[in-house]
Amino acid sequence: MDESAFIPLLLVPIEKSDAAYRLMIFTLSGGAAPGSLETVDQWEKGGAANYFIRSVRIAKVFSSEWVRKLRVGAKDGVMSVEAAEDEYGVDVYFWANGQYRNEPIDQ
Repeated sequence: MDESAFIPLLLVPIEKSDAAYRLMIFTLSGGAAPGSLETVDQWEKGGAANYFIRSVRIAKVFSSEWVRKLRVGAKDGVMSVEAAEDEYGVDVYFWANGQYRNEPIDQ
C-alpha cells in the first residue's frame, strides 16, 4: 500500500446527526484500478456528534518499539477522538498485515 494514499471519511446521518457514525477509509490504488473503500468502525447507539477524525503521523503516537510490535506498515494513520463532556477516547487506525487495524491511545 502507498502509505500516503488514503482518505478518511466520517459519515453521519443528515437528520439526527448524533444518532450514528461510520468511519471509512478510501485507499487509492495508485494504478488504473479505482481503489478500495473499507468500513473500519461504526456505531449506531448515539453520541456521534462527539466524534472527529484527523490524519496523524504514526511516529507522533507510537514509539518505534510499538511500531515494530504492531507491525505498522504506513507512516500515516487516522486518529478518531471522542470528545464528549463526560467521555474521552482516542483510537488510531493504521495499515498493518494487509488490513486496517486500530489501537486505543491512553491519555
